[in-house]
Amino acid sequence: QAQQRASSKADANNSYMLDDERRTVSAGVAQPFARNQLMWTGSEWYACPDDGKAILQASTVAPFTSTYCRSYVDERSSSVVLTLGGRNMRDVVNDIRAYGSKDFTFDYGTWGPNPSVHTVLASKTFPAGATMDYRGTLRKATPEIVGTAASSKVRVAPAFNTSAAFDTWPYAATLEEFIAKYPGNYFGGNLNGNVTFWVHGYDLAAAPAPEYTTRVEIRVAFDANGNKARFFQNNRAAGTNFSTNYQLLLDTTYEVVSQGGVRMLKFAAMPSGFEDQFFFKRMFAERDGAVWYAWKDSIPANPTYSIRLNGTAADALMQALGVQ
Repeated sequence: QAQQRASSKADANNSYMLDDERRTVSAGVAQPFARNQLMWTGSEWYACPDDGKAILQASTVAPFTSTYCRSYVDERSSSVVLTLGGRNMRDVVNDIRAYGSKDFTFDYGTWGPNPSVHTVLASKTFPAGATMDYRGTLRKATPEIVGTAASSKVRVAPAFNTSAAFDTWPYAATLEEFIAKYPGNYFGGNLNGNVTFWVHGYDLAAAPAPEYTTRVEIRVAFDANGNKARFFQNNRAAGTNFSTNYQLLLDTTYEVVSQGGVRMLKFAAMPSGFEDQFFFKRMFAERDGAVWYAWKDSIPANPTYSIRLNGTAADALMQALGVQ
């Protein structure tokens, strides 16, 4: 459950700061939240705090822009506010979960409490002053981000023909080592998971053929001579789960640039449709003696739409669930 609360009055520029509270409760126990990201503000890498104190700045005047973590910039394009006072909580939550739009990759179908599980909602109503805002937002800017969690650190195959388990592979220390360890088929040889690096993966509703699983992956290979990069799409073998059936998606180039003390590997292009389907560009970063996953979220051409409860509504819902 994410909540935003104003923490100060509007300043001379008609802007005010908000706290961004993220609360996850499992079996009645609050779970810790860690952002594990560095965000490029245009001049520095910003470790947006986990506690979310005063990390969102919003304008009280048109065009009603807001800046999140000093780097994401949104502009409100529309707003329709509904009164919830006296409405049944179960019905409202079911309405939210049925909402067909997405707030970028967020799917409301699994939002919040499931009324069929949290049956207490059927007997609760929202108090006076509770509202729900159907808001359209146009994203204007997104940052480049470097992951800092252990799972974001990049491993390299100890040998091109290794059969060692992936979680035993050593971590890459430099981008040059990373590039050299994933040559793909630039210099001949067979394509496999030892010579191509995982970029992104997703699951199909059904396997495309009996010999494959439902998993589809995008992988990349490098040739330092000419700063070349080659993207592939591959399946997983049903019997062994090895990567197989490699198909060339794109030949492109990459560059390595220094940015605020971090070396960034950026591709000249991503495969066709990648950003439209997955909403980001893949990058890699070298910092603190290791290589890390990095990325930049896409900027949609059209507004996205989201649902927002005000503080009165959110507090009432949390109280009904016994988590506040």
